[in-house]
Amino acid sequence: MPHFVSTYNARFDQYQHLPDCKKFMSLGRIVDEEGNPATADTPGPHYQLIAKKNVGDERYLRFGVPLPKAKQVDWDEKTCTQELERGIEISDRLMRDLEEVLPLLLRGKKVRGLSLFSKAGNNYVFTLDWVPNFIFKCGVDSEWPLRLRFAATIQGVAACRRLKLDRLVIPHAKQIKVGIDGLYKTLWVEERLPINPTRSAQEHFYTMYSSSLNEAVRQLAVFIKATGFYDTQATNMPVLHQEKDALGHRKIALIDLETRRGDPEQGFIGNHLFPGLFGLISQVQAQLVYKVAKGVISDAQYAEAVEKRLQAIERQKSLQAFYKENRVITGHEPLFVDMDNLDLDPNLVPLAITIIEKVNKYMKVRSEDHTAMGKRDILLSSKNRAFAPFKTEEPLERSHPFLVVRNEKLHQEIRQVVDALIKHGAIFDMIWDEFRGIYIQA
Repeated sequence: MPHFVSTYNARFDQYQHLPDCKKFMSLGRIVDEEGNPATADTPGPHYQLIAKKNVGDERYLRFGVPLPKAKQVDWDEKTCTQELERGIEISDRLMRDLEEVLPLLLRGKKVRGLSLFSKAGNNYVFTLDWVPNFIFKCGVDSEWPLRLRFAATIQGVAACRRLKLDRLVIPHAKQIKVGIDGLYKTLWVEERLPINPTRSAQEHFYTMYSSSLNEAVRQLAVFIKATGFYDTQATNMPVLHQEKDALGHRKIALIDLETRRGDPEQGFIGNHLFPGLFGLISQVQAQLVYKVAKGVISDAQYAEAVEKRLQAIERQKSLQAFYKENRVITGHEPLFVDMDNLDLDPNLVPLAITIIEKVNKYMKVRSEDHTAMGKRDILLSSKNRAFAPFKTEEPLERSHPFLVVRNEKLHQEIRQVVDALIKHGAIFDMIWDEFRGIYIQA
């Protein structure tokens, strides 16, 4: 069994503290104090592994953060399970359909009427046209992520009940077993809420409907503090923008609650991968949240988070001015570049043409669920395969702009092309993320 080290630093970042570590992309790597695989029934503390370091001879030093104990929230498992599963009825016909389509999905086959939302890590997320009120999630290699999801969601239901968080909505869900080739596969069946699933739309809703979300945001802060929920991306806590009460107040849904730790600090201030709650809210809401978060974050962290949010708002204003000047309305508008006037090494012009063609093709087909900004927010290239849907060493032969670039020289050339396009006024800006890669805002 590889060595295991626990870190109690909730902001542990292997790229800052251990630059030669590899990050685990799976949320299902849970161990006990001895570093052995843990299940929901394993006694004692549990740890979520987040990084590993090769120490030679195929041996790894593994690092993990403690998961919060269930006793942090008083709850009756049976009652909360009944509440979570309420309304999730699985008919015999649906079970037969799942037994037919699930093996095809896991073998990579296309299934008529099945829409695959994502294949993230070890999880498939999909819907079936003839069951529009459900969304389905299943593990590919391991069922532990779903067990973790179930335990965390039950704990979330308990927190909402105990703390009277009535502006937060956890979709009803149920775990079922589906027979496949004589074996049983665990499937997560979840109520499909009326939400827009895109990050750009949800971030926009937090701003657009800000005045109707004050109480929901305050309750969300209470939830984060109570449970250690920290993956505070807008898509994991989407605004139910179509619904409001008689006073005009809206609610926030809670999705994918398995990402939790003992210390909720990251849930409030985020890290290099996500903005945290402060990165989504108004100044008025920030004051409400800080009253809850005191003791978890310092005054200095609060001031830094507020300043970061103000900078993001100013960037948004500049982007809107850029779009107005360039007549970008829908987000589908293509880039027009006068190559003769582009300040670029002539040897890089073919690469620039290829990038422009790929970006235009990508923006043209982007879903209307995205805002104009979201359609033009593109992860152009990455050194990390986990962030690109197409795994290829020859990215420029692909028609998708998400490029996996292992060649450092090519990666630097792409950055030179992007810099030239920014100076030319063809795109707004570039964000370089050491882990993810090159983002452009076209």
